[in-house]
Amino acid sequence: MILLLYVIGRVINIDRYYFLWLQNIANICKEFKVKVYNENISIYFKNVKELYILSKSKEKLYSRVRNKGVSSKVLSYLTDRSIKVKTFKLYKKIKKNNLNIITIKDKSYPNSLNNIDIAPFCIITTNNVKLNRKNVLLYYDNNFTNFSKKLTDYFSKIILSQNCNVISKFSSQKLPIIKLYNIKKLEKNIEINENCIIFPNNIDVNEYIIYISDILIIIEASYNEDIVILTNSMLDIGKDIYVVPQTIFRRSSYFSNFLIKQGADIILNRGDLMFILTNRIG
Repeated sequence: MILLLYVIGRVINIDRYYFLWLQNIANICKEFKVKVYNENISIYFKNVKELYILSKSKEKLYSRVRNKGVSSKVLSYLTDRSIKVKTFKLYKKIKKNNLNIITIKDKSYPNSLNNIDIAPFCIITTNNVKLNRKNVLLYYDNNFTNFSKKLTDYFSKIILSQNCNVISKFSSQKLPIIKLYNIKKLEKNIEINENCIIFPNNIDVNEYIIYISDILIIIEASYNEDIVILTNSMLDIGKDIYVVPQTIFRRSSYFSNFLIKQGADIILNRGDLMFILTNRIG
């Protein structure tokens, strides 16, 4: 344990490592969440470093927090050395890809994640991702047309020019569009060469995308379960949805036009998009 602490201190930003460690515990122990940590654990320690160091001794840790709202299951995972080793290996992959770790204590940690039940202790980003900007989620169907692809690139340029981020499941070689992943992206040992935000757990990123995104713009959408869940979830938490009208002769346009029929706001031109970006977002 002493050797592991020494190595960690030499090669990494140690505070960020500790929060990555907490997240790895949360990945295994479902009852261990940010809220539990803030309300029942962190108040008994000067900082997360003290918790980490004390966790090498079950007796010392148990004497500090036993009978104070912390379950024995959580305590056992806090003292589990194998999770520390796993965390160190994960950090080496993060370092290899020149990625950043943003923790719940950082000002750049998204406010929209702070109060949700599945809030991660940290998120991982590529260097050029600016989390302090507004995020526009652009959606178009897997069976997209060339027109929809070109329109997405056109919209992306306008959005980026207004200092907003563009989030999409499709990347672009020319534009810094952000994609969202979970920890499986790092576990595959592949080189990360695109703008992305990685959530260090196995939760579907669609669970986070509604909180990260400030508005949703639908370029083209057929009727499918994913887009129905996405739109309903965005509306449930008060996020705005905008739709680009499409031809009635393609199945890939059905849900777009259905939303317009239901009263969704539409985008007809560059002026509409600029008005949304300057007056409606955030």
